[in-house]
Order: sequence, then C-alpha cells, then structure tokens
Amino acid sequence: MDLYLYPSLRGDPILSGLTAMRREVYAPLLKFAEERGFTTQTAREYAIRAALKTPLGVDLSLALPYLKSDAQTIYSTFFTPDWDEKCAENGLLPLPRGVGNAPGEDGYKRAVASMVNAATADELFELMRGFYAENTDEAEAMYRAFSWDGGLQGIAKPDTIELDELGGLEPQKAALLENTAAFISGRPANDVLLTGASGTGKSSCVKALLNRFAQDGLRLAEVRRSELHTLPALLDVLSRKRRRYIVFI
Repeated sequence: MDLYLYPSLRGDPILSGLTAMRREVYAPLLKFAEERGFTTQTAREYAIRAALKTPLGVDLSLALPYLKSDAQTIYSTFFTPDWDEKCAENGLLPLPRGVGNAPGEDGYKRAVASMVNAATADELFELMRGFYAENTDEAEAMYRAFSWDGGLQGIAKPDTIELDELGGLEPQKAALLENTAAFISGRPANDVLLTGASGTGKSSCVKALLNRFAQDGLRLAEVRRSELHTLPALLDVLSRKRRRYIVFI
C-alpha cells in the first residue's frame, strides 16, 4: 500500500492480514466486531477507523491531495474486494460482522457508516474531508467527554443528566445556557466559577450543559485538582482541536 497520511496502516497486522488473507486476522477481527464494530462490513469499518485515528498533522487544505490519494488506495484495497468470496475461495469462514453495540456518539457512528457504505473512492474522499473539517481525529468525534492525565482519554459512558432534571436552579441554568450558547457559536463568553455546598448541583450543571450542546460540537475535558499544574499542557492540546471544549475542574 502506498499511503501518504496513514503510514501506520502499512504495519497494522489486521489490514496487512486482510490483503494477504491470513488466518491470523480472524481472532482480532472477532474481538473488534464484538467490542467496537457497529456495521456489518467489518473489513471496511476497521480500515476506516484505523485511518481516522490519525490526525492529519497539517492544515486540511494542504492535506487534501494526499487525503484523496489515500482514500483511493483504501477504497481499492479494502472496499473493492468481495471479502466473503475471497474467504470462500481460500476455504475460510466469512469475516465476522459487527454487532452494533459499540460505544460512540451517534453522529460519529453515522459518519463512519456513511464512509463504510461509500459507493466510489471519490465519495469516500468527500466523506473523509467532511469528517476532518469538523474533527481532529476519531476520538474527538467518538467521545463527548474526556479525562486529562497528561493525555486526553475518552469517557465511553458519560453522565446522562439533563438540565430539566435539576430543579431550583433556574437563574443559574439560564445564565449557563446563554454563556455556553455564545461560546459554541464563537461569540464572546465568560469563564465560569460555580460555588456552593457539596451536592447542590455544580458538577451536574456542567455535565448537563455538555449533554445539551454535544450535538452542536461541544466537548468536555475534566481535570483533577491534583493535575492543575498540567493545565497549560492541556490548553496547548485543545488549541489544536477543531471542537470547542469546556475545561471542567
């Protein structure tokens, strides 16, 4: 495979195995299909998601010709073959199918499913271009909440609390909603200090704001007080992200 932006795909054991039809791909693909796969086209989905893990590293406009070349290579290598037919020709069982229960934001799953079902290499390229216009990489699209420990770790099952569940906080919620809406739209917004006794809803308000605005691109990075000295490093990481982040201490 001649790839520009995704050199790691050349050394990926599953993708290398798919090109050679080695039996060794079945065990890891079964695990992927059970734990992380959510489409029925496991080979395509694995290839796409392996690619999307890689940030482009340069401005999207500069990367476009290379992204188009890589999309064509990925399509011809992993989308064109009839994998069930190839398996049958080699006396192998069909590749495993995804079971549909993997974690991830709905918008992310729709984006990946669209790529998996792309009818042409050009369509795949356009979908990948659209993905990178909104997201730095797979994790930013897949998760709405992250913990920070020298690196961003996606939280698979964030708190699902909603603002409507929090009573007695109407003025506070109204102020938070107005400020966060301004932040999401790129208008001037304030940092927020929530004060009050334990259990009065400070953290719940922040998590509920995330759930209200996640579909609009809001993300959250949670920092423990013991890690406050690493805040400059986190802000440097977030400055290179495409989404807008609440830093939650």
